[in-house]
Amino acid sequence: MTADSAKKRLEAIALALHIDKSGEEMSPCGFCVRTRKRCVASGPKSTRCSECLHDEKEEAMMKIIRIGKQERLLEEKEQRMIELGVSTLEELDAKEKEEREEVAREEARAAALSEASTFLDSPFIDPTASEGLPRGFWDGLGFVGALGRLAPSSEDVRVSTPKPTHG
Repeated sequence: MTADSAKKRLEAIALALHIDKSGEEMSPCGFCVRTRKRCVASGPKSTRCSECLHDEKEEAMMKIIRIGKQERLLEEKEQRMIELGVSTLEELDAKEKEEREEVAREEARAAALSEASTFLDSPFIDPTASEGLPRGFWDGLGFVGALGRLAPSSEDVRVSTPKPTHG
């Protein structure tokens, strides 16, 4: 906001306060007709009523709030760029996207392990149900080593064949 526009806004606010204290009712302006407000101005030659000025004041305040939020956001982005050692917003966006994707992968992995743990702890699971599956089957599902007791390797399984008895 330039110095001139800030000065004009302050003048409009001062005029609105003056109108509120000593204004005269006039025929309604377009704004007051649309909003069904009482149109009060500082005198018969005044072109702006108190409602129009209050509306301008509210718009100015909202603009100041928006600009403040944008300033804070830019300061946060600047700090984040320094932390990550990047020099453009595009690089920052790419790094933040990578971080979000990594967090999503970690959350999915944790959820899958939690679900698998709950499943394996169930009293209704038959530990011998996976004996015929190749060891790499579980690795392909992301359970590297986690299901070793359910998917033993051929080295772990000792099969003893009964010796024939001759009789």
